[in-house]
This record gives sequence, C-alpha cells and structure tokens, in this order.
Amino acid sequence: KTALLRGDVFSIRFTILIDTFIYKFWHVEMLGMAIKPETKHSLVLICLAFLSIGFLMQYYNQGETRMTSPTGMVISEVKMEEDPQDVRVLVNPKNTKARLELISNPSVDVRHEFGQSFSAQMPRDKINTIDMLATVTEIPAYRIAFRKDFGPRGTGVCGNYICEGSESNTCPKDCGTTPFSRKCSPTNQKPYSVTQMNSGKMDLGRNVKIAIIDTGAISHPDYSNNIILCADTTQRGITKGCADASQMGHGTHIAGLIGAEGGPDGEGMIGSAPAAKLIIIKACDNDGICYADDIAEAIFYAAKNGANIVSMSFGSEIDSSLIHNAISKQPNILFVASAGNNGPGLDTILYPAANPAVVAVAAHDTDMVGASFSSRGITDSNDASIGAREVEFSAGGVGIESTNNDGCYSGLSGTSFSAPVIAGAAAGVWDKSDGTRDSKGNPEATRKYLLNISKDIIAANGDGATSGYDVMSGYGLPVLQ
Repeated sequence: KTALLRGDVFSIRFTILIDTFIYKFWHVEMLGMAIKPETKHSLVLICLAFLSIGFLMQYYNQGETRMTSPTGMVISEVKMEEDPQDVRVLVNPKNTKARLELISNPSVDVRHEFGQSFSAQMPRDKINTIDMLATVTEIPAYRIAFRKDFGPRGTGVCGNYICEGSESNTCPKDCGTTPFSRKCSPTNQKPYSVTQMNSGKMDLGRNVKIAIIDTGAISHPDYSNNIILCADTTQRGITKGCADASQMGHGTHIAGLIGAEGGPDGEGMIGSAPAAKLIIIKACDNDGICYADDIAEAIFYAAKNGANIVSMSFGSEIDSSLIHNAISKQPNILFVASAGNNGPGLDTILYPAANPAVVAVAAHDTDMVGASFSSRGITDSNDASIGAREVEFSAGGVGIESTNNDGCYSGLSGTSFSAPVIAGAAAGVWDKSDGTRDSKGNPEATRKYLLNISKDIIAANGDGATSGYDVMSGYGLPVLQ
C-alpha cells in the first residue's frame, strides 16, 4: 500500500514479488502439502535477498523514474528535477479566451500587465504546456553597473531616520526622541563629479521630478526631504516602499548624487540637483538583478506620476523590447543611463544606454581622464547627432563618494555614478534649455543645451579619447554656467 501511494516503481515490483512468495506458502499449505523446514528457510532468504537488492537499486537510482515492460526490461528513463527552475517570461496570448485561461493557470504567476501581454514567473518545464495558447519568450535580466574597487564604507547607523531599536539615547531623530545630531559627515560636501560640472547650486532642479530606477533607497537625512514617491516593482504589480538593502547601497548612492541637499543641519552631502524632487522606484533586487518587465513597469509608473527625467544605472547586451517600447512611449521624458563598465574596447555600450533615445554616460576620473573600464561607443562618421551605441557625455565615475544605505557615506566606482550627475545637470537646465522660463522643458532641447556647454575630454586610460567628439567621452563633460 505504501509503495502504491508513493508511486515507487521498484518498491511496487519487489513488494509484488514478496507477496507472491507468501501467497505460494499459504496456497501450498492450504492444500495440505507439506513443505520441508529447510525449503521454507531457503524461500524466505530468497525473498529477503530480492528485497535488499530492490532497496539498493532504489538508493543508487534516486531521482530517476523508470518505466518497465512486464519482463522488467527498461523501456524509458527520465531524470527528475527536484526543484524545476523558475524563469521570467513575457506571455503574449493568442486571443482573449486564451488570456483568461492563462491568467487562471496556477503555474503562471502573473507579475505585470502590458496591454494584452503580461509577464509571469513560471517553472521552465511548464512553458511547453501553454505554447498552444500563447507566444512565450524569456525576459532578460539587467545588472547594476558598478565596480568593486570602492572606497571605505561608513560605519554610523544614526541619522537614517529609521528606528531600528538599537540606537543610543543620543541617536538623532531616528526614534523621535532627540534633535538631529550628525554622527558622520562626507569627506567633501560636494563630490568631485558635481564640482567638475559647476553643479550643486541649491536652486538647481526646482520644479523638476527625477525618477531613479534602481535598487531603491533608504530615507537618508541628506535627501529625504526631496523624496515624493517611493515604490517597488520587483513584486507582483506595484507595491509601496523602496528600501535599499543591496550590499553596496547602489540606489542610495545614486539618490545622493542627484538630490542630496545637505540634510537638516546643512552639513551633509550636496548633489547635482539639490532642489529636484525624487521618485524612487525599486526595480532591481538586492543582488543587483533587474528584470526587464520590472524596469518597464517602473518607467510607466514614473511617467504616470509626472517624471521629467529618468536615471537608470544598469545594463545588458540585450535590447529588451519591453524596455525599448516603454521608453518610446514617453517622448516628453529625458532618459539618462550608464554606458557600462565593459571598456576599453569599442562598441561595448550596454542597453538601455545604447538606445539612441537614451543619453549614454561614460566615466572619467578627478583629472578628467577617461576611465579604462568605461564602455566605448562606435564611430559612425556623423558627430553632429547621436545614433545607436554611441556615448553622449562623460562625468566623474571613479571613486565617487555619496550617501550609503547605513546612513553615512561610501566611495564607489562605475558609470552607474556618472549617469545620475548628468541627470541632475539636465534637471538644472531643464527650464531654460528651450529658451523659456515656463517650467516646461523638453528632452530634445535639454540634450542640445548640454551639448553646447560641454567641455572636451581629450585623455583616457585606454583608447578612444580625441579632440572633439569621440567614442570614449562623446561630447565631453557639460559644465553649467
């Protein structure tokens, strides 16, 4: 009975064998035929031997299911997976009826809806069970673009406005008991990347909303007053909250580079657009993995909530149709993205930065020398306009100090931290870039304005830097007037 319930082929086979012997003993003795004791013992030993062989064979074939013929010959053998791998897919149903059937399928965990199509998480081995109802394609994952050659992390935990229950009585404002008292300060109030751009003036970015699509961000005291929305697209649909628990505090680092305004005491960090309002959207998990459907959902959320500029610091060699389409549907938003850290070879820009509708930002150091790791673009012999897979601007991205998710500060490197200061600079000129002061800037005018105020970068660690437009730094570094 136990063997049948388990569906264990070997146990069933040997149980039947043993039962057969027992039946024969009973049948023979019921007929009054005497069986010698030594014969009984021999038959019992044979039963036990077969049973032992069965258990040994089951042990050495764990995880396998075998189908056998009546003679015991193996006619098929399949290795069973203990835990089928889940994958993220885009499901495009063939019709409305198919869509309703798919959404109600327990194997299809629907996450985000994009018109008739939707994204879902499902076991890989179940995909072929729905291909009669829909076209199914796997969704690519993007990764945040930072390097591990970072500076020291801060150690303070006070001042992050989160009551964690372990703070001392002198801890500032976290638990609402004492006035703000700074326990850690940045090495320099303005990162060199902000200073190089002549950015960081306290009124820059006023009336501009910047969406940061990343690993989320903590409510750091240096920019918490500028956060107007906080959302998460890494779950099903859109949920509240955007906590950044990533190892390097990636999203928190970016938020400070854009919107830090000095904190309650004015002694904290100052970013490139201190007056801008921040929409923080967590679309990347704490390991820095960002699925294309979560990013696309974040873009639509940003647009719905009035974002003027979107900052993205992640990349992939794949141009996801979900992200591409989401960007193309937002002509009034300026998209800025990190070029990637795959340099110094040519044509190494990652998507979404490789999309010509997106400003691709490379990295240089404190001496205005292009970083060797910074991804390079291509040469298409047309320097007057930006095409696919071309760098547009460069900004500081080597050893950049900014806000950290422990409530203090840390230094990190990568084009991840070049893109946000360009986004901040764009916010600083958004209103006047079209020649008006009506608070109605536009992406095309802003890109052109930044080009006109750019300073050439002519040196690099690695190839690609030349006078004028080049594959390493594009038009160079925008310097605000």
